[in-house]
Amino acid sequence: RHIDWNVTARTNQPYTRLYREEKENTTTVVVDLRRHMYTGSDSLRAVRAGLQAARALWQSLAGGDRIAAIVCTDHEITETRPLTGRKGALSACELIADKFKAQSNATTTMPLHELLLRLNRHTRQSGRYVVFSGFDERGEAWQQRLNTLGAAQRTTGVITLDRMEHIALPAGRYHYRDRQQLEASTSIDRRTRDTLQQELQVAKKSIKNSFDNAGVPLIVDYTDAPYEHALQDLMRGTR
Repeated sequence: RHIDWNVTARTNQPYTRLYREEKENTTTVVVDLRRHMYTGSDSLRAVRAGLQAARALWQSLAGGDRIAAIVCTDHEITETRPLTGRKGALSACELIADKFKAQSNATTTMPLHELLLRLNRHTRQSGRYVVFSGFDERGEAWQQRLNTLGAAQRTTGVITLDRMEHIALPAGRYHYRDRQQLEASTSIDRRTRDTLQQELQVAKKSIKNSFDNAGVPLIVDYTDAPYEHALQDLMRGTR
């Protein structure tokens, strides 16, 4: 029943039809917009993550992928339906922009392992997931759920870093504005600076080790780096 009779009659050689299942790849960008991402010395990490996610969406669209977005805030996880064409990209970008503008002054935050739980529920779908985050407040179940994602081999992490946030400030007195725009000050002595520097390095290394142990690629994206360089690494899937 699979013989192509027209071609067979024309060539006097038996030909059969081969059937190939059509699959549409889906690229889903996952953007962390919890309160930890609203820090930065030059620009907010949330801004950098959102812009990089949008650039990844449009580049994936040019490759023919379906597009979707998942956004995690302090109290909810929201997502768009995978769509093709400009409609999918615009819908995903609109969700990211809306959640960015709706950022709250929450004093508590959702641990990031709740986001991984949502992603693990999506593992039956084809496509890839690119997670833009600072990977703060990961939660107790983080490593276990990251390991599950690593087994599916369809997830890439992009850690958004501000260089100044990983270098302890020199000893001295500093004035700043808090989240309510009230003026405040704090003092840092030499011993405190050394302790902070050590803690920052340990925190950064623990994130890298976590991804290495799960076999999930991790790309470092600094807020002051040229956009095109980080995006090229992302689309190539480099470590």
